[in-house]
Amino acid sequence: MNTNIKTAAKLAAFAGAFALTGCAFVPDTVHPTYTPPANVTKVPGADKVVVDVIVKNEKKHKDGQVSWIKNGYDMDAAGVYMHVSKNFKDAFDKALSAHGFRIGTNGDRTVDVVVHKFFIKETNDFSGMFYSGESVISIVVKNKESNPLFMKKFVVDMKKIKLGSSWSFSGHHREAATIFLDDVVNRITSDNTMIKSLIG
Repeated sequence: MNTNIKTAAKLAAFAGAFALTGCAFVPDTVHPTYTPPANVTKVPGADKVVVDVIVKNEKKHKDGQVSWIKNGYDMDAAGVYMHVSKNFKDAFDKALSAHGFRIGTNGDRTVDVVVHKFFIKETNDFSGMFYSGESVISIVVKNKESNPLFMKKFVVDMKKIKLGSSWSFSGHHREAATIFLDDVVNRITSDNTMIKSLIG
């Protein structure tokens, strides 16, 4: 079977799938769960510091949209959403706890996290489904007197990764969101200057 015939057959399969479903793509909500790296080390003195993480969602898509479900022709068909503030809060709490810090309110340090951008792009072709991501996160560490000790805007991108060998209606958005969230939080919490501001 030559390439043109194979392509026509796949297009026909997509068309058949759309006919069976009535082209009904339903919005999805993903719940990525952060997992600290296995090799993370405790920071000396961190067990004596209580950290309060506060997250604000300042994304362009403030409704929590983080991606699009694509149809078989790589066109946007339905939104993918997540609880941005909650998921980032849970992730930072786990990451800092893994470093040895105690998590709680009215602590020794406050970490203000502002999510300006966190978006995952899905693309698909006949070889599979691919995901890439862009994020912009601002971090401000403050002491008890609300004086800033550390300020930095982090730009973390996820290079294109393949998560499926063929197109599917469901996609792999939860897996992609989990991988990207892990990467973003790990990059930020591995910043030595930030960690020192929590201790010093």
